[in-house]
Amino acid sequence: MVESRHRDNGRAFSEQDETSEAIANHIIDFFSHEVKAGRLPKNLLPLQSGVGSIANAVIGGLAKGPFSDLSVYTEVLQDTMLDLIDSGKLDCASSCSLSLSKDEGFPRFFANMDKYAGKILIRPLSISNAPEPIRRLGVIAMNTPVEIDIYAHANSTWWEAPG
Repeated sequence: MVESRHRDNGRAFSEQDETSEAIANHIIDFFSHEVKAGRLPKNLLPLQSGVGSIANAVIGGLAKGPFSDLSVYTEVLQDTMLDLIDSGKLDCASSCSLSLSKDEGFPRFFANMDKYAGKILIRPLSISNAPEPIRRLGVIAMNTPVEIDIYAHANSTWWEAPG
């Protein structure tokens, strides 16, 4: 960690649209079905939410959804993770970074830091991405792959052209 008095610029997220909301609703329906079938506990398993508009929509949907006592084991916390904490449905979040928006997320985080500090644990990336705890905890990974090959290898990296 590098201590600084300079604020992070944050990142802009595209607004939730019909498609991302529909995906979020399908995932919540899927989780509800799995809980009803007895394959998932009522508080699910630790969630890994990925990064981007769809991941933001899914976490936002969970904040409004029927699940409580949730936990998150992920690399990045986005704005709607604050919604999940504020809803009282998230007990704890383990992450290695914050990727909050400049105009809403970071100001909200800093204004309520005492509230969020007891719910968020920042870990090194080598722990957040380590396969052993992910497997042991039974993390439910929700990512937005860019491509998937015939062997089910998923690439969720993205590249933005400079300029």
